[in-house]
Amino acid sequence: ACRIPEETRLSVIATTGTDLVTSLEESRMTSIPTAWSLVQGDGVLGMFGAIQIPTGTYRAGYPWIVLAPEARRQVRDLVILARAFRPVVAYPFDVLASFIDASDTRARRFARWLGFVEVRHVEMGILRSDHIEVAFQCRSTSL
Repeated sequence: ACRIPEETRLSVIATTGTDLVTSLEESRMTSIPTAWSLVQGDGVLGMFGAIQIPTGTYRAGYPWIVLAPEARRQVRDLVILARAFRPVVAYPFDVLASFIDASDTRARRFARWLGFVEVRHVEMGILRSDHIEVAFQCRSTSL
């Protein structure tokens, strides 16, 4: 079984208003083209994918990831994997966008390293917590 950190569980509830299992299942089922699992031995270290949000003028994908504490200890491997998978996740979309807790400096630095730019501050979720919207332009389009 995958142990999810308490701060991840609380962040999902605060952002989506649903529990972690419901949010993960909805994200997995709506991910385009699919969701991926990070497997090591007989355990799952995490899952990731991207869901499409209709905008009317361009295809926006919102990547998501959930990691077990064991995966967080393998930062170097995760960084290499993230950089390698960015084109695969980005392929169906014109732009990737996401929201990061404004106080999570590590996640913000990681997003910048992957090529995302910080767009704006936004209050999100049932707790109206401060988040930063980040975006990565996958292909040339007028946004």
